[in-house]
Amino acid sequence: MLSHALSGCDTTSGLFGVGKTKVFKSDVLKSANAMVFYNPEASKSQIIEAGESLIATLYLKSAKETTLDQLRYHLYKKKLAQNSKTLKKVDPRRLPPTSEAASHHSLRVYHQVQEWKNNMLPPTDFGWIMSHNQLKTIKRIKDVAPQNILKVIQCGCTGKCTGKCSCKKLNLDCTHICGCGDDCQNREMLMYMNHLMSQNMTQRMVVNVKLFYIILIWGEGVQL
Repeated sequence: MLSHALSGCDTTSGLFGVGKTKVFKSDVLKSANAMVFYNPEASKSQIIEAGESLIATLYLKSAKETTLDQLRYHLYKKKLAQNSKTLKKVDPRRLPPTSEAASHHSLRVYHQVQEWKNNMLPPTDFGWIMSHNQLKTIKRIKDVAPQNILKVIQCGCTGKCTGKCSCKKLNLDCTHICGCGDDCQNREMLMYMNHLMSQNMTQRMVVNVKLFYIILIWGEGVQL
C-alpha cells in the first residue's frame, strides 16, 4: 500500500524521478517511519516527520541532512559541481521536494493508506482543499519566493546607478541581471554574490538571483 501511494497514485502526488520500482525495492518500507502511515492514530506532526525522512532516504540513502530543504541544497551544490565542466544546467525537477511540499504529499499518502484500510478520514485535513465543490491538492502555502525576489527589478543603467536607477528608486540592490557594471554604487547584493564566486562557486549560481532562491529554497519539487 505505502509504496504505491508514496511513489504516486491517482490520489497522491508523484516524486519526480523516483519510480515505483525504486520505492518498492527500498528498505524504507521496513522502517519505523513507514509504520507511521499504517497507524490510525498517528498525529500530523508524526506523519510529516516520517514522510520527510522516507523521502530524503529515497533521494540519498546516506543523507545526513535533517530536512529536505537542507538535502535539496546539498544535492543542488553537488550537481552543480558535477556539471561545472560541461556547463550543463541543473534540472530542479531532479532535486528533492521542499519540506513544505513534502508535508502535503505525506499527508495525502497517509490519507490514502488509511482509506485502503477502511479508515475514512476527512481529506481536507490531509493535504486537500475544497475549491468550487471539488477537492484539489494543496501544492504549497508559502510563496514560491520572498516578495522582494518575486518583484525583482533589473535596471538598464550603464553608469553608477544613482538617482535615475529603477532598482535604487525601489530600494532594491542591483544584481548580476542588471545592465550596470563595476561602477555601480547600488550593489551590496552584487558584491556579496561576487564574493561567493571568489569562493569557487560556479557563475551559474549568480546569473539569475530569482531562480537561485526559487530552486534552492522555495521550489516545490513535487510532480502533481
